[in-house]
Amino acid sequence: MDNAARIEAAAEAHPTVEGALRAGLSVLCAESEWPLARLTWMEGERPMQVWSVREGLEPLRQSWAAAGAGASWAARVAAAGRPVAFAFEMAEVPREFASRAHAASVRYVLVFPLFDREDVAGAVEVCCKEPCSFEGLRESLVRLGRLLGGIAERKRAA
Repeated sequence: MDNAARIEAAAEAHPTVEGALRAGLSVLCAESEWPLARLTWMEGERPMQVWSVREGLEPLRQSWAAAGAGASWAARVAAAGRPVAFAFEMAEVPREFASRAHAASVRYVLVFPLFDREDVAGAVEVCCKEPCSFEGLRESLVRLGRLLGGIAERKRAA
């Protein structure tokens, strides 16, 4: 079973959009060895956020959430409709969040949009320990964004 099929299977077991996205994100992060991720779904009255947090990184997740808009790239990537990747050293983020990320050996960020058909409906922000080769990554992230967005669309319609 490939990544997409595992994500789909995990998501299908949940009746709600939030549960399906949380399950899909969890499988994606486990398969990719991404220790910390936040998925923001921007449709509806207020944005929904779901997290995937590896054991021991809860303090980093808390400082990320507390940093608010100062450490969120979801809206910018959703507006642009394309993925970005960068090193934390290149980001202007609140000091506590940056120091906790450094202490956890998290150095890189990937952000990719989630699609609801052709519209961007949110984004996934992923913290990584190692840089990812960007060759082929952009297309893979767009496919993942379409997959997760499609899951949300089906759950919402059910």
